[in-house]
Amino acid sequence: MLIVTYTGSEEEAAPFVRDHVGYLERHHADGLFLVSGQTVPSSQGGAIVACGVDREVRPPALEPAR
Repeated sequence: MLIVTYTGSEEEAAPFVRDHVGYLERHHADGLFLVSGQTVPSSQGGAIVACGVDREVRPPALEPAR
């Protein structure tokens, strides 16, 4: 389980949303991410459930909206 916490506002993240969605879609398609979604309220971040990982993973380093 990955917990995503925003460090800026949703407005600051807006330019990265398209690339972020592509990042999520790629990892859903390859089976790494099983489920992902925003928190309520969405301004706080989100969560990702991943599988098939046998070590600590830090996807945000690869993520366009980091």
